[in-house]
Amino acid sequence: MKWTKCDNYMGYLKISQMKKAVFLAFINLTAGGAFAQGIGSFFSQQQSKVKIMLQQIADYEIALHELKNGYTTTQNGLNTIHTLKSGTYSLHTNYFTSLSTVAPSIKSNPKIRGIANLEQQVENTFDAAISWQKDKALLSKDELQYMQLVYSHLLEDCAKLIDELSLVVSDGKTQMSDQARIREIDKLYADMQEKYAFARSFTDNAYELANDRQSGKDTRAILKKLYDLN
Repeated sequence: MKWTKCDNYMGYLKISQMKKAVFLAFINLTAGGAFAQGIGSFFSQQQSKVKIMLQQIADYEIALHELKNGYTTTQNGLNTIHTLKSGTYSLHTNYFTSLSTVAPSIKSNPKIRGIANLEQQVENTFDAAISWQKDKALLSKDELQYMQLVYSHLLEDCAKLIDELSLVVSDGKTQMSDQARIREIDKLYADMQEKYAFARSFTDNAYELANDRQSGKDTRAILKKLYDLN
């Protein structure tokens, strides 16, 4: 049997069509597998992304929770510090207020009255001595002026001491502990005792000098009378 060109062409065409069909089937099969594989890979990737996002959300929630706890702890700490500072400030305020307040036991200290009494005795001692000297006129004018000057300075010292005592025993004047106030009162009392002792010693010496001069006058008067001296 002989093949004509037409038959050869038709046979070639059929073979070509078969090859094309086989090729398309392979392509479809391959493409279909790749597509299916691509779809599977896509969903797998999406699932991974979802898991990652869920994990991130969980991490964010944990971080937010810790942040809130940290803020609460910090706020509580600040409140505690503020409370402590306020309490400390109140303690300090109360302490310094107490230092400015004089206890009743200190106000009733007998040495306070003793200081005032000694100051009055200093005045009485000098006032009496100067009055007596003026009456007797046994001291010179300069001696009497010197005695009055000493008395004036002594009164100024006594006044300063009384002012210091007033600061110690008056509320709101100075901030001192009770022990410090007691020590200061003791010191001021001793100072006033010294001033009174000085007043007594000074005026006694002035009396003695005047009495000596009076004795001298009396002696000269007796001698003058005995020997009739002019």
